[in-house]
Amino acid sequence: MRPGGLIGTTNWTFPPGPVPWPPRGASDRPRGAGESGPAVEVTTRFATRDRMVDVTRPGGSPAPEDRAALAKYRESSRLVRTDGIVKKTSQQITKGIDNDVEKARGIYEWIVDNTFRDPKVRGCGVGDIRAMLETGNLLGGKCADLNALFVELARAAGLPARDVYGVRVADSATTTRTT
Repeated sequence: MRPGGLIGTTNWTFPPGPVPWPPRGASDRPRGAGESGPAVEVTTRFATRDRMVDVTRPGGSPAPEDRAALAKYRESSRLVRTDGIVKKTSQQITKGIDNDVEKARGIYEWIVDNTFRDPKVRGCGVGDIRAMLETGNLLGGKCADLNALFVELARAAGLPARDVYGVRVADSATTTRTT
């Protein structure tokens, strides 16, 4: 599977390349005081692309997505559940909303109002949304938890959604805009 689980080749994802390890000339031998050893230089290359799209303005929508991709990202899976308490919660959040953009906004606002990033959570969190909803422990999580919460609630509302992780390097209309 490609990074981010994307279907097909896009111009903003690339298959990972080989990373030789250990680097040529590297050594794990302990060094004494004042003794120098081999150095390793690490170079990271990435490309950025502006992703700011205002879907509320006429003509502001991105290019149409492939129907197969949309169908795939509306489905439930072993890790992304859209039934039971996830479906019930999604229905409560989106009750009376017919517009897809407003459903997504409603889910987003609900998450903002009911969660926070918890620095005590190990790693990126586990993204177990069913457990979060069943225990009422919605308050804290990290990226995997909060992203998975949006994805599952959105899919349960019939919206295509997927987790995409990556490097954020500014722009998209200078970041941090939420309205």
